Amino acid sequence: MRPTRNYLEQQLGPRTFQLTVSPGPLAIFHGGQWLPLDGTLQGSGGIWRPGRTAYGLEIANDGSRMFYPDADDLSRYLSIPRLPFLPNPRSVSGDSITWENARYRVTFRAEVARVKMDVLFKQRPPFDSITIPITARSMSFTDILAQAVAVDATGLERVMPMTIGPNSVRIDLDFTGMVFPVQLDPTINPQPAASADDVRIRTNTWSATQENFSAGNDGTGIRLSSAARFVLTGPASGATVNACTFTWRANANRSTSGVNTNIYCEDADDAAQIVSTVEFDGRSKTAGTAYDSIAAETTGTDYTSPDFSADMQTVLGRAGWASGQHCNMFWENDASTTSSHRSAYSYDGDSTNCEKLNLTYTNPSAGGGPVFRILNVR
Repeated sequence: MRPTRNYLEQQLGPRTFQLTVSPGPLAIFHGGQWLPLDGTLQGSGGIWRPGRTAYGLEIANDGSRMFYPDADDLSRYLSIPRLPFLPNPRSVSGDSITWENARYRVTFRAEVARVKMDVLFKQRPPFDSITIPITARSMSFTDILAQAVAVDATGLERVMPMTIGPNSVRIDLDFTGMVFPVQLDPTINPQPAASADDVRIRTNTWSATQENFSAGNDGTGIRLSSAARFVLTGPASGATVNACTFTWRANANRSTSGVNTNIYCEDADDAAQIVSTVEFDGRSKTAGTAYDSIAAETTGTDYTSPDFSADMQTVLGRAGWASGQHCNMFWENDASTTSSHRSAYSYDGDSTNCEKLNLTYTNPSAGGGPVFRILNVR
């Protein structure tokens, strides 16, 4: 298998290097050199393949696919035919290929470490199970496919029974009491529970009702820093963080340079709401991740932070952490140029488009197969 590593070193000048480090793989050894992993799909002859991954993947326009655990060993593979309910037409964007109609939306995503599938049922389907035929050669797929989790329009979450046989996987669908649309193995997007779940500090003035989620400098001696509180339903104590970023939507046009900030998590089992400047500054925080030289912002555009998995791993690695508890994320000024900052929608500014935490994690095995989940929380 092509070796991977969790850091990427790039030479920027004769004696200047840039080092990027992450708990998950960032680079792959290919063609005699270390190169960044790239899941971007590239099409040729009706077949789509990721740009640069340790695994091999081929997705046809009709949705049938071949998966190779090792991109350099084509003798070991899973062959999966087209899902019988897969709609047309398909669209491709970045690392994702999607089929959608009035009833369903099916997306395959070529992430750098694995392949993920999401199914959105926009209305109740005319069947109560999904059977996926699989042909496996020189490998077992029981360590790749695990549980299927569904979440409805109200946030109700349910594990759908999955049966793994020698030649197929069957998922039994139980939509009793669920409100459509329902997403299977989903990306979850609940919002902050209340206005007080995100706060802003301007110099030493605390506010839980400001319409801006901001960080940087707002004038001579005026700092802007913010914090957001998220409930994390899913990751258990000791879960492995594969990726963690936050996405924010700009609520202004700003092009000033020199916006330098840091991202922290509160080092606590179940973080409480922040109710004062003293609490904002006094909470115990993780080591932090730099978010510097932030590019110009355009109103209505989404931006994503650097990965701060190490900070989130500190929280999920606590002995007292449990699924369903809260985590505070801090976005703080770090010597930004005077009057240089970035501003996003807060809960009070736009509860639909406020800041979002993107957390990919793997829970510890509890006797069954590993459970892989992606959690996006607003």
